[in-house]
Amino acid sequence: MLSVSKTGPLKTIETFSNSWGSAMRVWQSLANRYFGGQNAMMVLLTREKEFWALVNDKRLRPLERLIFAWTFDRMICERDKAGELAAAMREFAGGYPSEGVDHLTAIADALEKHSQDDCIGFGFIQTSVSSDIWQVKGICENSFHTDGDENECCPDCDNEKDNPTSYRMFDWSQDSENGVHGMLFAEYGVQPA
Repeated sequence: MLSVSKTGPLKTIETFSNSWGSAMRVWQSLANRYFGGQNAMMVLLTREKEFWALVNDKRLRPLERLIFAWTFDRMICERDKAGELAAAMREFAGGYPSEGVDHLTAIADALEKHSQDDCIGFGFIQTSVSSDIWQVKGICENSFHTDGDENECCPDCDNEKDNPTSYRMFDWSQDSENGVHGMLFAEYGVQPA
């Protein structure tokens, strides 16, 4: 769980030690309900486009839609809506029992704990394979890339001379206009018409 600061990069504020207990837990519950009990991994492998389109399917209850959208990459839960997301997570956890790891209640507790923090909202890294989704790619400005020794690496980006690529954490004050993030309640807080 990451805090999205008004200025500065995201900061990790909570961790949950098994990625199967967040997004995959939600995906499995939705696959059970809307894809005839199939395993979520099989649905993602064979019907991926249909699975992601489910977020706008009118069969989904508003609760399901909100929790499903929460699992999307680069989704930010607005700070003032943290309590609502926490309540929705508890309702989802109670109404859609998990057969394995389930972090939804612990995440709800963390949302409530941090709901008064001075931040824009909260981001999440939902799966272990997407650990860099909040990284922003840029060009390293260090003069090493024009003047440095070919046999050394840049002290700022740690790359070779001809590779001035840098990465940094998403920063609301610099990156909010890039359109790569989503605001959970603003985008998915109501059922589509």
